[in-house]
Amino acid sequence: MSGDTLLPRRLLVLGEALSASEKELSTRVDVPVDEKIFVSDMLSRIQSALGALEATLCGLVACVNNMMDGIVSNEAADAAAVHRFVGRFDAFLEQMIIGYQNVQSWEVYGEDVLVRDLLAGVYRHSLDETQEWLQETSEALTSPMTVLKRRGLPTEGHVELRLMLTLTEAPELEALSFWAERQISRREVPAGETTGRGLLETLGLLAVCWGIGKMLFGGED
Repeated sequence: MSGDTLLPRRLLVLGEALSASEKELSTRVDVPVDEKIFVSDMLSRIQSALGALEATLCGLVACVNNMMDGIVSNEAADAAAVHRFVGRFDAFLEQMIIGYQNVQSWEVYGEDVLVRDLLAGVYRHSLDETQEWLQETSEALTSPMTVLKRRGLPTEGHVELRLMLTLTEAPELEALSFWAERQISRREVPAGETTGRGLLETLGLLAVCWGIGKMLFGGED
C-alpha cells in the first residue's frame, strides 16, 4: 500500500483550527502583565482560583471528548461543525489564560509572594501541557507522516496513531495545598473549604486519548 495519507477533510480542518489555537496561546501566555491588583485575603483568592481552574480543566477535557465523538468519529461533520467545537474549546482555554494573567497581576508581599507564584505555576503547568497537546495533535492531523516517522511508526498499512491529552499534577500544587490547609486550621474556617486537594483528585482523572489510525491511509469508509 502507498504511504500517502488520506485523512478526511474534517480532520485536516480540525488540525488547522487547533494549530491556530496553539499559536494564540503561545502568543499570549508570556505577555507581561502591567496592571497590578492589591490582594489582601490570599486564602480566599487561592480557594476561588483553584475552584475556577478545576472547573475550567474539566470543561476543557469535556470539549476534547466531545470533539472525538462529534468530529473525529463523525463522518457527517463539516467544517462549520469543526469550528463550533474548537470555539468551545477555545472558550475554556481563554478562561485558563485569563486566570493565569489575573494571578500574575496580584500585588502581594512577604510570604504571599511565594504563594502567588506557586498558584501561577499551577496554572502555567496546565497551560504548557495543553499547548503541547495542541502542537502534537495539530501536526498529527495536518502532517501525519511527520509524526509517524518521529515516533518510529510504520508509514504504510494499518497504524494506530494515538493522541493523548493528559493533564497532570503541577509540582507546585502539593506545597500550595499544604499552605492552604495550614491557613484553614489557623483561621478555624468551616470544614470543606478548598485546599487544592480536589484539583489533585480531578487531575488524576483527566486523560483523553484519540486514535486516528484507521483513517490515516484511507481506511475510513
